[in-house]
Amino acid sequence: MVVVLCCLAGAAASVALAVVRAHQSRPPAGVRIHTGSSLAGGQGPQLLFRNAITDKTFGRLAVASLAAPDRVRGVTDLKCDRVYYGGRRGLCLTATSSFANSYEAKIFDADFHVTKTLKLPGIPSRARISRDGTLGGMTTFVNGDSYDPGHFSTRTSIIDMRTGDTVVNLEDFRVLRDGKVFKKQNFNFWGVTFADDDDRIYATLGSGADSYLVRGSIRSRTFNVLTKHLECPSLSPDETRIAFKQSLDSHGAWRIYVLDLKTMKRRPLAETASVDDQVEWLDANRILYWRGTDIWVVNADGSGKPSIFVRQASSPSVIRPA
Repeated sequence: MVVVLCCLAGAAASVALAVVRAHQSRPPAGVRIHTGSSLAGGQGPQLLFRNAITDKTFGRLAVASLAAPDRVRGVTDLKCDRVYYGGRRGLCLTATSSFANSYEAKIFDADFHVTKTLKLPGIPSRARISRDGTLGGMTTFVNGDSYDPGHFSTRTSIIDMRTGDTVVNLEDFRVLRDGKVFKKQNFNFWGVTFADDDDRIYATLGSGADSYLVRGSIRSRTFNVLTKHLECPSLSPDETRIAFKQSLDSHGAWRIYVLDLKTMKRRPLAETASVDDQVEWLDANRILYWRGTDIWVVNADGSGKPSIFVRQASSPSVIRPA
C-alpha cells in the first residue's frame, strides 16, 4: 500500500509539474505564434507539422511558410501524433487521450475540420497520402507489441480519403521475390509511399530481423522485392529515388540514405546521428526529418551538413500549391 501511494503521489506531482511548465514555457527566440490557421489560403509553399513547443499548444498541428519556416507558425486546435497532407486532405493519427489505450485516424480538410474519424488497432507510427489526396496509408503498432528488431507487429492499410473506407490491407498482398512467391509467417509491412498514378506504392516488408524494399500495385495486390536492408521509404518528387533509414545495429540506431531506383545504388547522407523517421522530401535536392525536438534538413546527394529547419516541431509534410 505504501509503495502504491508513493507511486500515485509521484504521478500526481509529475502531472502538476507538467501543467506548471505548460503555462510557463515560451516559444523559441524569434518564433511568433498565432492561431486560426488554414491551408486553403496560404501564399506559396507551406509546411504542415506537429508543434512541439512545451506549452498548451504542444501536439497541435501548425503551419508555416517554407520561405521562413522558423519565424511564424499558425497553430490549430487539431492534435496529432503523426500527420500528412496532400490534395487538400489531411490524415491525423492520434491517441484519444493520455491514459486510454485507444487510437484514431482523422481525415481533415484545408481548414482543419475533421470529416471522418476511424478507429486504429494500435499505436500510430506512419502516415502518408497520395499527391492528389485520393489515397491514404496508415501504419500502427499492434497494441502490446514492441519495436524490438524481429519482435514487433504492424498493421498497414490503404484507405479511400474521400470516404474513409479501407481499400486494402498490405497483409493481403502477394509477394514475389525473383519471380517466385515469397512468404513467411512473420511478415510485417510499414512505411507506405505513393507514386503519382494512385496505383504504384513502395513499402517496407519486415521478416524477423530482415527488412526489404517492396514495390507493388494496388490494383493487382502484388508486391515485388527490390532490395534488402532498408526501412520507411519516401519517394522523391521526380520518382527516381527513395530516401530511407537503414539500421546500423540491433539497438535502434538508423542512418539516412538515398537509393537511386535506376542503378539501385545507395548513398549515405551527411546526417550521422540516428534518425528514426519516415523522411519527407522538401524539394528535389533536400530532405526533411525529425530528430530530437526539431525538424532538420540535409542535402539529398550526401553533400553539406545537416541543419535545423524548424525548432520544436516534428512530422513534417510539405504543402505545394495545386
